[in-house]
Amino acid sequence: MRLLLVWLTWWVLLAALYLVIDDSVLGPELAVGAVAAAVGATGATLVHRQRQVLLRGDVRWLRALWRPLAGLVTDLWPLVRALPGRGGTGAFVEVPFAATSGGPRDTARRAATEALGTLAPNTIVVRIDSERGVLVAHQLRPTDDPAARASPL
Repeated sequence: MRLLLVWLTWWVLLAALYLVIDDSVLGPELAVGAVAAAVGATGATLVHRQRQVLLRGDVRWLRALWRPLAGLVTDLWPLVRALPGRGGTGAFVEVPFAATSGGPRDTARRAATEALGTLAPNTIVVRIDSERGVLVAHQLRPTDDPAARASPL
């Protein structure tokens, strides 16, 4: 019964999104929207069944969001300088990273760190090694403080 409720919730949300995007109430469009919402709801329900941990973020992480967003602009110049035939300057860096448990908060922190740490074009988070407690990132142009770019939270 719970999975049916999850499926119906997703279907309603996706059908409403389709109506907002499509902006048409013609019969064929509504039928396509209903089928698309059903496919999306089925996929979301299958993913929901497979989840092993419910992520628990922290509102305080929003304060650190400005750094990766600023990096979208500030990292462009090093990227432009590095592209035309100046290969070989990139480097892998390892940064200590403590959120290595399988709990909801650490799992959410790892997911947010990988997404936000990769947002700016100069730094790509390659992986988080939970056994060694390090974050591995690649920087096209190495910076003085790779931890600030790779681990923004």
